[in-house]
Amino acid sequence: MKILHIMGLSLFIPPFIKFINGNFNPKDHLFIILGKPRNEYGMDLNVKNVYWLDRKLKIFEFEKYLYKANKIIIHGLWIEKILKLLTLQP
Repeated sequence: MKILHIMGLSLFIPPFIKFINGNFNPKDHLFIILGKPRNEYGMDLNVKNVYWLDRKLKIFEFEKYLYKANKIIIHGLWIEKILKLLTLQP
């Protein structure tokens, strides 16, 4: 994984993920969506490079992905969970 995308689920996220996976190598992208997995806005729950961060215990997995990524793109800095997670990072 080269690029890590951190986001909350919204209307624009499912088409964005579909666009990235259709036009770029999906192995180069990992999408972390904050919240419980749900099929809203046409979200496909079977996409392999989408990881749902729905429990506090998964914070260590989240950190692992942060350190492995070459680039981190934050989609929605207004999401409080993202801000809290990022304040714990160097």
